Amino acid sequence: MITPDAVARTARALAAEGRRPWPVRGDSSKVPEGCETIDYTGLSQIRAVDVTAGVIWAEAGATWAEVEAALAPRAMTLGPLPAWLRDRMVVESLAEDDRLRPSPRYGQLTEGVLALRAALPGGQLTQASVSPRRATGPDLMRTVVGARHRAGLVTDVHLQAWPRPAAGAFVAAAFDAFADAFAGGVAALRAGVRPAAWQVARDRGDVVLAAWIVDEPGLDEAVARFQAAAGGRPSRATGGLADALAPDAEPYELLALRAGDRAAAAAFAEATRGARVLDLRPEGATVYARRGRPEHSSDWAALADAVHAALEEA
Repeated sequence: MITPDAVARTARALAAEGRRPWPVRGDSSKVPEGCETIDYTGLSQIRAVDVTAGVIWAEAGATWAEVEAALAPRAMTLGPLPAWLRDRMVVESLAEDDRLRPSPRYGQLTEGVLALRAALPGGQLTQASVSPRRATGPDLMRTVVGARHRAGLVTDVHLQAWPRPAAGAFVAAAFDAFADAFAGGVAALRAGVRPAAWQVARDRGDVVLAAWIVDEPGLDEAVARFQAAAGGRPSRATGGLADALAPDAEPYELLALRAGDRAAAAAFAEATRGARVLDLRPEGATVYARRGRPEHSSDWAALADAVHAALEEA
């Protein structure tokens, strides 16, 4: 049975041979050249769930879906998980820095990592105690996350968990352009609304800002505040977008096409077929599209200039 200590010993042996370890579960053909696989199948247990503290301790070979499944009987959740991410191991996501989560309420995915333990290339095994950041010294997470296993192999993590909302409401507003929808979404954020999940996408000719709102006990008030702040028109077709935000939605393989200020992102979304925006903030946004379907346009930079005026007052 594989253990964190065994991972540390293997990491040290491979480093001495000039090879980099690469965690997998079972067979995998996606191993970079020069890397040696370590089977994390046996390092995928849920160690503990502390409902009072809102913390789940999981081994890094577990998938996000397995972690979420362990929380469900306790009426807890990690927050919304993109369908394409559910079957990825936690260690994979941390190595790639899978931040994308369309949720102003719960924040980006890696923001929910409270602590982690990792086997360093020299064979040392770090501690993973959950403590205030000021007491932990150097930020190990900042070193390991996104390093593609070069700075260490994550063996287990402590993740933030929240009570599972008992109720929610889907709302959508239609706009003429992405810039207008972005302005509506930012206005909702500034009004204090934090949707559990949202996205901006074209739907039957409109650009629709769709959101799933949970705000107990003031759900109706939160929905009304979102609608008043976002503006726009009632969406003519909300079913497809509502299904896309559901927890069991079909996987949607994404390719990041453009990240930048809101004007540039809005212009690029207008010029890109199948664009979706899940990462929308007052300072900027990221445009995604189905892999293999981007329709690049050479005039998106000019469009950016055209929409700046519409955003300046937002």
